[in-house]
Amino acid sequence: MNPPESGTLLKKILHFVLYRERSSKEVGEKLKTLGVYPAQREEWIAWLITERYLNEERFARAYAGGKFRILHWGKIKIIRGLQDHNVSARNISMALASEIPEDDYLKTMENLAEKYLEKIGERGIMANDKTVKYLFQKGFELQLAAICVKSLSQSEI
Repeated sequence: MNPPESGTLLKKILHFVLYRERSSKEVGEKLKTLGVYPAQREEWIAWLITERYLNEERFARAYAGGKFRILHWGKIKIIRGLQDHNVSARNISMALASEIPEDDYLKTMENLAEKYLEKIGERGIMANDKTVKYLFQKGFELQLAAICVKSLSQSEI
């Protein structure tokens, strides 16, 4: 299959998708900003998928792994981000399972909680509530965050 067009547009799109993993939605938006009509956008995306420049599974794994390791996002926030990119539920589940080991997930949450408690410089019920809210905003499950913070506050006694 040949690219729908060649020349400058081909170079721009290839540079865009080779710079980092992209979702089909991102590529569609980029093509739109470059003035490509909707029907042609679909042709471009189909060509990029056929030529393996775009791959939803690869994107989901890179996104989940990067957001967890670099930004320390929890699974809820990662899932929402992947859903915003129109990634299938199957690929979301696979990415979370392969890129976020449960031990690392819990340890990261605990480290974030400890650092946050140090940062606010207070202890007690109010500090624990603030820490749980912080972890929830980072995308960690509310129940896990509460258990983690409770565990940390009991270990200080």
